[in-house]
Amino acid sequence: VSGIGFLVAGTILHEGLTIRGLTTAASLWMVSAIGLAVGSGMFFLSIMATVITMITLVTFHTWEKRFAATSRSDRRFVRITTSNRNDVIADITGYLTLNGIQVKSLNLKKNKDKNNLVIDLYLKLGKNMESSDYILGLQNIEGVMSVENSKY
Repeated sequence: VSGIGFLVAGTILHEGLTIRGLTTAASLWMVSAIGLAVGSGMFFLSIMATVITMITLVTFHTWEKRFAATSRSDRRFVRITTSNRNDVIADITGYLTLNGIQVKSLNLKKNKDKNNLVIDLYLKLGKNMESSDYILGLQNIEGVMSVENSKY
C-alpha cells in the first residue's frame, strides 16, 4: 500500500495554478484496491468495483470533453528563436500582454555557438483569438528569427 502511495504521488503534477494527474492517481489507487480484493478472494466485490470505476471514468470523460471545450480558453505552446539582444524578452511579453494573451510559463535557453535565444512559452489565448494573428505579430518583433506554434 505504501508503494502504491509513492507511485500515485508521482503522477500528480503541479503546473502554476493547474494540477494534473488526479484522475490517474485515483485510478491507480482504485486498481490497487481491486487487486487486493481479488487477492483476498472477494471476487463479487472486485467485479462490482471494476464496473462502477469504469462507468465513472467513462461518464466523467464524456462530460469533461463536452463542457471543458466550451468554457476553456485555448492553450498554446510556442517556441521562439531570437537573436541575443537585451530587450527581446520584454518586447515579446509586452506584445503578448497588449493582445490579451497570458504567459503561463516561460523557459529560456541560450545557444552560445549561434548567439541565439530559444524561448519556450506556454500561453493562454482569449476565446476569440486567432493563432495566425499573434504569430504574425511575434514574427514582426525585431530580432525574432522563427516562431513554432502547437496546440497544447
